[in-house]
Amino acid sequence: MKTIRPRHGRGKRRRPTRVSRVLHRPSPRHRSQRHARACARTPFRRRDAEIPGRRSTLGLAAGQGGVRKAGFIVLLGSGLGTGIGLLATPFISRIFEPAVYGSFALITGVVSVFVGISTFRLEVQSLSVADDAEATALIRLGLVASCAWGAALTLAACVAVAIWDVNGYWLSTGILVFLASLQLLGSAVLTRARRYRSLATANFVQGASLGVVQLLLGLASAGVGSLLAGFGAARLGWLHALRHSQHEMPRIATLWKKNWRFAAVAGSSAFLNSLTSALPVLLTSTFYGDATVGQLAIATRILLTPLGIVSQSAASANIGEVGRMLRRGDAAAAQLVRHGMRDLFAIGLIPCSLAGVLGTWAVPFVLGKRWNEAGLLLSVLAVGTLAQFVAAPFSQLLNMTGNSRWQLMWDTARFCVTVLSLCLAWALGLSPVWAIGSWSVALVVVYAALVHLTIRAVVTYPRHAVTIRQELQGNQLTARRGNPISLDTRRPVR
Repeated sequence: MKTIRPRHGRGKRRRPTRVSRVLHRPSPRHRSQRHARACARTPFRRRDAEIPGRRSTLGLAAGQGGVRKAGFIVLLGSGLGTGIGLLATPFISRIFEPAVYGSFALITGVVSVFVGISTFRLEVQSLSVADDAEATALIRLGLVASCAWGAALTLAACVAVAIWDVNGYWLSTGILVFLASLQLLGSAVLTRARRYRSLATANFVQGASLGVVQLLLGLASAGVGSLLAGFGAARLGWLHALRHSQHEMPRIATLWKKNWRFAAVAGSSAFLNSLTSALPVLLTSTFYGDATVGQLAIATRILLTPLGIVSQSAASANIGEVGRMLRRGDAAAAQLVRHGMRDLFAIGLIPCSLAGVLGTWAVPFVLGKRWNEAGLLLSVLAVGTLAQFVAAPFSQLLNMTGNSRWQLMWDTARFCVTVLSLCLAWALGLSPVWAIGSWSVALVVVYAALVHLTIRAVVTYPRHAVTIRQELQGNQLTARRGNPISLDTRRPVR
């Protein structure tokens, strides 16, 4: 009798036994042919990604493309907002007197000294931690610290007004410090979340509203209060980034005990950095008067402030991506930093060159003849502004890589160079243009050293992270085998 076998695919397939699996195991030749057919069906990018030598190259190319796209989005928003603010500058210069603008620059210079330390740089620490709940708690802790600094400065201003009879506009110092710290905290939140469109929108609102609000308030009253109100109102747009989070965050006291060492070193470095940035305004006011400070403040507003906002905004995408790569221990982060600095140099070279060549003629023509000295100051500031535009946005990578002492030493050297260049020029009887020019040339040397330190810190960080990870894995393996671990030396106790 003929046996009817089921057709192929309809019958229940029997599971091969152990003996059949051994007997019918494919030979090495068949395995190599099967691998070749699989590779032929695999897309080229996938095959290249499986090659260890090409993994970092492809990841860097893809990451660099994403970073440039994100940086372009942020740069576009910041550039448009800054452009609107610059269009309002010729009208502002005709409404406010140089001495009034000098008083405004002096107050905001003192405010800028305390902005960096108001958050203790906890927003920078939030970009380097892996846990989202801890990062959100660090942002909240930075917000609490900025509120405390604002209250303390307001109380100090009240005492100064009551005892020494200083100008009442100094009472706004604490409020302005708190409002300015919102930019640091909000930009850190948006950068960590990779919400670059929201970051571009916030920078656009800040840049555009600064000039527009000051202009509208100046038409009503051309005093220092109108300029200060416009400065504070421009920072209110960052409040939307600090909304309540759904994460279960650790307690503030526990988090402060964990991060107080970083806050002490990074906060001191931020205070010294902010003080050094405000020194040209403070020393110029002491040596040459408020009218000269107004000339310097207008020159800074035309070139240094817009480029600073644009560079910080454009580099925020790089900082976010570099921080993510550092958390993974990716060695290609240093090359990403080099590309970011190169892009900023190409962007800043054009406006700085135009300012150096045409500043002496263009500023009096656009702003009026009473701002003639501002054109000279703008020309000599161009060289130092370009160096600061390239290097300053990446300085926080020293804190992110655990090199806060390098940051503190660099800030100390920058402080000393700034004081020496300005005080020496005044002692020799030179004009403000020569004093600012010598300070601008000194900035080139200082920021060149910062570029070297930043790249070195990013290059050595992945190796340090891998070494620590290997030591921890070895310690865990030793502990599993029953050998106790010393908490101080992290070595087996003998």
